[in-house]
Amino acid sequence: MSSKHLSSILAAAYAANVPLLLWGPPGVGKTARIEGFGEANGLMVETIIASIREPADFAGYPVPHGGKLSMLPPAFAQRLSGAPQGILFIDELTTAPPAVQAACLRVIHGGAIGDLMLPRGIRRWAAANPPEQAADGTALAPPLANRFMHIEVDTSAAEWVSGAMNGWAAPGYAPPPVGWEAKVPQAMALVAAYIQRRPTALRSMPKDAAAQGKAWASPRSWDMAARMLAVCEAMTLGDDAMMLCVGGCIGDAAAAEFLAWRKRQDLPDPEALLASGQWGVPNDGSVAFTIMGSIVAAVCANPTRDRWVKGWDLLAAGAKYHADLAALAGRSLAQGCMTHRFPPPQGMVAMAPLLKSIGGFGK
Repeated sequence: MSSKHLSSILAAAYAANVPLLLWGPPGVGKTARIEGFGEANGLMVETIIASIREPADFAGYPVPHGGKLSMLPPAFAQRLSGAPQGILFIDELTTAPPAVQAACLRVIHGGAIGDLMLPRGIRRWAAANPPEQAADGTALAPPLANRFMHIEVDTSAAEWVSGAMNGWAAPGYAPPPVGWEAKVPQAMALVAAYIQRRPTALRSMPKDAAAQGKAWASPRSWDMAARMLAVCEAMTLGDDAMMLCVGGCIGDAAAAEFLAWRKRQDLPDPEALLASGQWGVPNDGSVAFTIMGSIVAAVCANPTRDRWVKGWDLLAAGAKYHADLAALAGRSLAQGCMTHRFPPPQGMVAMAPLLKSIGGFGK
């Protein structure tokens, strides 16, 4: 992977707040690339070497305080707590013993170190050598591996020669366009439609212990894949980068099948459908459900009374051809906008019997 390509993936992962794990043999520049990314973009980077840390460095140190036991965070966590943005970088992760890996679970997934919650702008990234190439290396435990997007890193001879002769360029941070998060609900809807069509794809933890320490599909990693799909689309990174990012979350085989299915859908823009208030409902139920899911996601992402009404009108049109699927989408729309207390529009009233039949709203 070229440095330019990796730089785009680092920028995408940073924007999407997806934990990142760089894999590669010793000496290919994993640490230098992450620290260089932070330096180039003015981000605080706290580098922690996993092999010389104890579980308490991530779980906190028990300290009596006011008659209670508090879990005091270590100094590196306290430094990060004062930074609005930055990276907690855990290096040499496959050298960490099982107890340290277990202590990292809450850190990677939720940003909690002891009783301290890291600021939302702090990313949790890591790097690792393959276990067979690490000093006293051990494979990652499946629960820890499933919290990361896994990206393989290498350096070609041509790239190394260019860097040696001309200097090593720091990877710049080209952020996605403002408002890219609006693409997340549509990406989530696309993933939901795919899982609705192929439920067995939701969970596929490998049986092989080594493969369990890399990327594999779970509800959590599908959620990460949807966020990476959205940011890759917003940044127009292309099919190769999208495959690396989605595959880094759910595994290459699952990603290849999902992205091939996505390409076959040729889906309309839900905003265009809401603007026109009408659509040609496709005969294929999976395509229709994907489109209805994107409509629901678009309305819930920007709920107004007018969009609420138009969303129900579109779902009611879809219900004439795919009643059960429209009912599922309608339930999601009703639940997603529940707090706004919009009055039931005509489309929702027309679908009330269907919603009742699946235990949805309209009772």
